[in-house]
Amino acid sequence: MKAKVDKYKMPTIILIVLVALWAILGLMDMKNNTTDGYRTDGNSTIIQIDQDSPAEAAGLQVGDRLISIDGTGVNDTKSWELKSRAKVGDTWSYVVDRNGEEMAMDLTFASPSGSSKMLNYAGFLLGLIFLLCGIWVFMTNKSYAAALFSVFSILFSLTFFGGPYLSSPAMRDISNIVTTTLFLGAFAYLVKFLLQFPSQRSPLGTSKANYLIFGPVVLLAVIIIILELLDPEWVTGLRTGMRVLFGLTIVYYFGWALLTLIKRYNSSTAEERSAKGINLMLIGAILGLVPILILIIINTVSPSTIIPGGDYAFLTLGLIPISFALALNKE
Repeated sequence: MKAKVDKYKMPTIILIVLVALWAILGLMDMKNNTTDGYRTDGNSTIIQIDQDSPAEAAGLQVGDRLISIDGTGVNDTKSWELKSRAKVGDTWSYVVDRNGEEMAMDLTFASPSGSSKMLNYAGFLLGLIFLLCGIWVFMTNKSYAAALFSVFSILFSLTFFGGPYLSSPAMRDISNIVTTTLFLGAFAYLVKFLLQFPSQRSPLGTSKANYLIFGPVVLLAVIIIILELLDPEWVTGLRTGMRVLFGLTIVYYFGWALLTLIKRYNSSTAEERSAKGINLMLIGAILGLVPILILIIINTVSPSTIIPGGDYAFLTLGLIPISFALALNKE
């Protein structure tokens, strides 16, 4: 078991340094964030316009279907790859289809509103919670389960760290591939940790178990690499397919994690639940996962649905690293 733990030591230290650097650079770049003030259904149809936003000032309306932005077709992936991000004060021409009629309007980008800035900083704080909990467990608990949790928590923190803006299109492609793959890998390590803590529950070393744990991550990572290399037109079918694939993958891992914890709880005595922190973990997992799982399922099935308070649902995820880290260091 010590050999298993030792093999994670140096990679985890390197991971901590790289993620922390990525987070710091992303925080420094937040001042350059802009907002357009609208939301689409994941394809090209606008489903929400923020009040007093650039989109509202430009005359965009709910139901408009975007055709082109700043002279670039919304599905023209190759051109978007080469395009630099907008800056505050930049004005781009938007062409939309409104009830069968093409209309053009100018949208001037602005700094994010107060509530948007708060959400951005809340997201950064949430990433910091995941990162610090991973570091805390890594430094205080030398078990194999702790090593798995640390990798999960550190990798998952990337979800909330935007990182710096990279001016090179090639570097942006590489960055997208690496960060997305690491983010997906976090789900696999979450499941692997829960199958290991507080005692191994299944034959983790078997090929079948590893296929089930890491297979979806590898498959999705390969698809992402192919899409980044080929840059196909981001047509509606492709957008929908990738949204569904991502949604199903996240539900697969989060659902597996939740079911594993529930089974662990049911098979433990009251004394074990308290002594090993299983009570704490289950409460943290239910409160942390259920809201975001519901949101993901709804957005996957019906992307045009606006859920009141949906922008804040991700905040409950912070209960997961805190409750899991406390349980690990309680044992």
